[in-house]
Amino acid sequence: MFIGRLSTTLSVDPKGRLVVPTRIRDRLEAKDGETEVMVGVFASTCLTLYSLPQYELMVTAMESALGDDLEDQAKKRRFYGSFTNVIIDKAGRITIPALFLKRADIHDEVVVIGMKDRVEFWNPEKFASHEDTGPSADDAATMGIIGRACRAISSQGTKENA
Repeated sequence: MFIGRLSTTLSVDPKGRLVVPTRIRDRLEAKDGETEVMVGVFASTCLTLYSLPQYELMVTAMESALGDDLEDQAKKRRFYGSFTNVIIDKAGRITIPALFLKRADIHDEVVVIGMKDRVEFWNPEKFASHEDTGPSADDAATMGIIGRACRAISSQGTKENA
């Protein structure tokens, strides 16, 4: 699980490589000494990193939700075309394709945010602007949902202990 702001900023070198923080790498599954992840820019203006198992869960959910008609095929094409697999090298770096750097407007630095099932790499100015927008109705609605969920969990614990 990846939660919170994992770093203030990380550098992206001229070859499009960035070092994945150790605390992220430690949570990823390695096979045969290599760690493969999926990176892409889809439905957001940031670069997103998924572990292979998490990406596979998304693929399974999407395939079960979408059919084979032309519209669903176009949705799948946009989704699959928005990601690529990369290997974390022995120095802990990933090489981000130039197209994805461009889509996410990433140049020489990124802010790293853990979003539970994924890690987001943001252009620092875009992230600051995103943070500066202040609370919205969506934030209030989300907090309401979280509050109801916490109360429900709390009441289940109380019932079980009674």
